[in-house]
Amino acid sequence: MPSHRKLAAWYHSLGQSLEAGIPLLDALAAPGGPHPAQRMALVARLSAGATLGDALATEGTWLPAVDVHLLLAGAASGRLPAICRQLASQHESTARLTGRAVLATLYPLAVVHFGALLLPVQQLVLGSAGAYARQVLLTLVPLWLAIGAVAIPLARHPGLRRRVFRWLPFLSGYQRACDLQVLATVLEGYVAAGVGLETAWIAAGRATGAPALIALGERLGAEAAAGRRPGARMVHETDLPAEFGQLYRSGEASGKLDESLGWLARRHAEAAERSLTHVSIWYPLAAFLGVAGWVVVKVVATYAAYLNELLKMMDP
Repeated sequence: MPSHRKLAAWYHSLGQSLEAGIPLLDALAAPGGPHPAQRMALVARLSAGATLGDALATEGTWLPAVDVHLLLAGAASGRLPAICRQLASQHESTARLTGRAVLATLYPLAVVHFGALLLPVQQLVLGSAGAYARQVLLTLVPLWLAIGAVAIPLARHPGLRRRVFRWLPFLSGYQRACDLQVLATVLEGYVAAGVGLETAWIAAGRATGAPALIALGERLGAEAAAGRRPGARMVHETDLPAEFGQLYRSGEASGKLDESLGWLARRHAEAAERSLTHVSIWYPLAAFLGVAGWVVVKVVATYAAYLNELLKMMDP
């Protein structure tokens, strides 16, 4: 999967090209974007007459699933350049905030490594280099293994990441806001394109990747298929905030549903960015405090052992 920064730059370029009137195939084939071979395969599928949805399903697996749904909604509504700009902004914001969090976390990790190298110096002075190396490795190897055991599965398995985020402060709010933003954005795209609400709700629920919202999309899609207004059903749905249902119903009644959904998408995008900002501040701080506590305990234990040795030597 390309990095957020690479995707942000590519979406920005793609949106500008489409706004300038460059055909989609030429814009996709332009040099400089991520995964050139896969993009050319995507262009080939489109040139052979495949729909954008079919082409992305077979050749767009290098894109995040949420991006694929948003691109399809943008293409269906004729708002693909705007969707590209939105995706560029989202990926740039995510890259900036996660980069800030990573950089802030590097300091406590550096303190851990410095402490692991410095605290066992007594073993090097009074013992041997082998004893010193063993002591250092006993501290650092479990740390590296623990980081890998957490980071690798979370990066490779979105479902697991979603379940873990649900229990973590701020990250749970970030995931929830992202899901609601995707739901509103995809709905807005399909509604603006004149696609039926049954298809729109099912597609929007699946785009979020959240099991509860996928089931919600199926239920509200069934309501639309039966000729009933999904907004009336939202009163009984606990998987959506009351504000979401209220604005959906007002847009439904006024005939300006796409405007209401656009407002909801922007609101939840701002909420997601606020939550991610809190993550980038408080999680590194918690890591730093944990490391500082570990260093204090290690220093006190080392000097306590040293003083005990001195006292034993002073006993008659």
